[in-house]
Amino acid sequence: MRQVADYAAVRALTGARPDPRLGQRSMLSLFAGGTAGSPQAATAFDIGYLHGLYDGRGDLPDMIKRAAIVQSIAKYEKQG
Repeated sequence: MRQVADYAAVRALTGARPDPRLGQRSMLSLFAGGTAGSPQAATAFDIGYLHGLYDGRGDLPDMIKRAAIVQSIAKYEKQG
């Protein structure tokens, strides 16, 4: 049940689409098919993505916001 709840939260809060290439890195692979085993809960990638998306100012240009998201994902995955 937690997997489904975390998956729904990531999808609803980000609008991100499932991608089987993410594999164990993200809950977004839960129903994407073709992956061996899915994460049991939101991953560092997912948490980093959410933090990067919602932290800071909302009026930043897309390129700057994307860079902030990438930095946030890297930070959370490093903390691991």
